[in-house]
Amino acid sequence: MKFTHDIIELAVLMNHIYTTEPTGGALHIVLDDGNTEDEHIRWCIDNSIAELVGTEHDAYLRCAELLLQIAEPERLDAIAFFFGISRKWGHPL
Repeated sequence: MKFTHDIIELAVLMNHIYTTEPTGGALHIVLDDGNTEDEHIRWCIDNSIAELVGTEHDAYLRCAELLLQIAEPERLDAIAFFFGISRKWGHPL
């Protein structure tokens, strides 16, 4: 996997999300369940993320936007990359 700025930013945002929501919060169906198709990400944006406010809303929305910018076949790799490095960062999953 090529470590682009977007992949690194995605990992940082996922770290923030999983620090406060160990099951992926408003992006649970995407991040935890592996439903990485555009329609699932957009559902989260329109429903679960839309219910959030402030910085939490912004973090989840940016994470979803970054996922939409990554080609569908590479999204699972990007999520798996996060889970691999998050253990090195010391955050339990």
